[in-house]
Amino acid sequence: MHAPSLTLFTLVPLLSAAWLLAPETPSPAGADEPKIAHHYSDLGAGLDESSASCGKCHKTIYEQWKTSRHAAAWTNQPYKDWMAKKSKPESCHKCHIPSSILDIAPKQPKPREDRLDDGVGCASCHVLDGKVHGPHGTQCEAHENVKSKLFESGTVDLCQSCHRVAPKPVISLGKDFEKSDFPAQGKNCRSCHMPDFEGHATFDDKTGEPLGEKRKIKSHAFVGASHEEMTAKAFELKVAKSADGVKLSLHNLAGHRLPGLELRRYDVRFALVDKDGKELTGKDGVISEDEPIKVGTSIDVDLPAQEGAVAARVRLQHFWQAKPKGNWDDKGLALELTKDLSEKKDG
Repeated sequence: MHAPSLTLFTLVPLLSAAWLLAPETPSPAGADEPKIAHHYSDLGAGLDESSASCGKCHKTIYEQWKTSRHAAAWTNQPYKDWMAKKSKPESCHKCHIPSSILDIAPKQPKPREDRLDDGVGCASCHVLDGKVHGPHGTQCEAHENVKSKLFESGTVDLCQSCHRVAPKPVISLGKDFEKSDFPAQGKNCRSCHMPDFEGHATFDDKTGEPLGEKRKIKSHAFVGASHEEMTAKAFELKVAKSADGVKLSLHNLAGHRLPGLELRRYDVRFALVDKDGKELTGKDGVISEDEPIKVGTSIDVDLPAQEGAVAARVRLQHFWQAKPKGNWDDKGLALELTKDLSEKKDG
């Protein structure tokens, strides 16, 4: 397969998820499992691998995916702008329009030549040789399903295929993850970037009725730095008081450095505030590709003691550089963390 001649990109982060060691021979679902009856239509003789086709039955997951950076991996304008400046844009295609990762993970996939606008679509992670791979392997009438070890909770190989490499502006988050304590805690990429929700994975494409039992399903929105709840969990503010002042420490609780991509930065304001939230004293800081908070570390700021100070506060403003040699004028998520100074000293 030759690489597509189009020259386009995505600024993904991040985010994104991955899954453990070598590709295995997948095990078909047990023959004793009952098939889910399904009035599927328009599938034709073979499996249509477009994400829109998958969305006919997996509509909740499809709607989540459509909002993700994965879905925009090939079509977003920043990617196109950056690829227009890159001498070998084809080096990025393999992870922005990947063919099936299932038989090559954790190695990098090959780029595909069709369905380019799907970016990192359903088939990239779930389809191989016309069979749909996943964590369960429950059989249905629409297509053959395969239960694959690549989707087990302790694995990260699928994500590592593209998130362990480091062609600029991508950072090798997979290597960061391996150095973190997340694997020892039983956590993986999906723990943060694909949180569970209760629902149905499959719906009848004609009636819209849910099929099978309601269960925990992984979100396919692939949340990242623009998701407030997840980003808030990536940082922790700690304080240590002394006779002269207060040390504010902003800790990285993520499984990789922060920020997770080049071309991203956080402007930070450390402060002591009174009971009304008025700043009494403060200092500015920057978290960037040149000065990240590495895995398991923090950035520390000392502030002088202030009469009337009741809390420490950190405000973070996320920025990204959308264009080559552009300005840092594209604002992302704003986040605020506070810590009551009357609480028992951290540590």
